[in-house]
Amino acid sequence: MNPLNVFCISLVLLLGLVGCGSQPKDVESSPKPVKVIRERKPPKKLDTRSSKNIYSKRTSDRIIRKRRRRFEECQKEFPNQKGAMTVRWRIDQKGRTDQFAVLDSDLDEDFQACVIQRLQKTTFPPPKPGIYPYTQYRFRF
Repeated sequence: MNPLNVFCISLVLLLGLVGCGSQPKDVESSPKPVKVIRERKPPKKLDTRSSKNIYSKRTSDRIIRKRRRRFEECQKEFPNQKGAMTVRWRIDQKGRTDQFAVLDSDLDEDFQACVIQRLQKTTFPPPKPGIYPYTQYRFRF
């Protein structure tokens, strides 16, 4: 091989050219950026006395007790379940619930899903603007 062919082959490999002196082949100029997904850390224990993002425990307890029958329906669906579970969730600006986390439970996963499903349908008084508070409750069955 002569030096010109070696040079052209090197260019083809390095620059993606089809041949020496020709136009670049149809490839994207740069690769698409890769989205980095970070693993979420487990939720920390909340200090209900000082955090501004904590919903009033008294208010959340009152609403859960008021709608207790919703959660007792799960016990009718799963009659052999006895125990307790602590659930943490966020309340959005419209008073709807989302971002559920079971912090501790000795109940079956299907039973937990039933309770969370009922909790998703529960609404709370909207929090102050710009604040997305979290609250938690210990359910006992």
